[in-house]
Amino acid sequence: MKVIRLIIFLLCFSKITAFGQRSNDICENNVPASWTTTNGDLSVSSKHFKQGRQSLQWNWNAKIADLTIQDSSFSQVANDKRSCFALWIYNENPVNDSLQFKFGINSQTSCSFSFQLNYKGWR
Repeated sequence: MKVIRLIIFLLCFSKITAFGQRSNDICENNVPASWTTTNGDLSVSSKHFKQGRQSLQWNWNAKIADLTIQDSSFSQVANDKRSCFALWIYNENPVNDSLQFKFGINSQTSCSFSFQLNYKGWR
């Protein structure tokens, strides 16, 4: 089975105001210690990036792989209606599959959505 490479660039975990977005990437220099993955690995790469000089790279090699992001920034903005979760995803090889995003606490999902991977480049 070939390894699928996906570059994830997280723009913000905080409020986005009318004045713009957070100007730094929380993964610019290292993989946050509280982020974990099953059936894959996380690293910082300079191959593709949107801001700064690096981004987070997630390589997985199984049909089912999970990336769990735990960050105190989520709880700080969870009850603010103006808060958001924004990211850029770079996909090197189009595949007829999708990522499933789930937001919640522990095993309880509050909301979710599907993101198709049938493209090459940034989305």
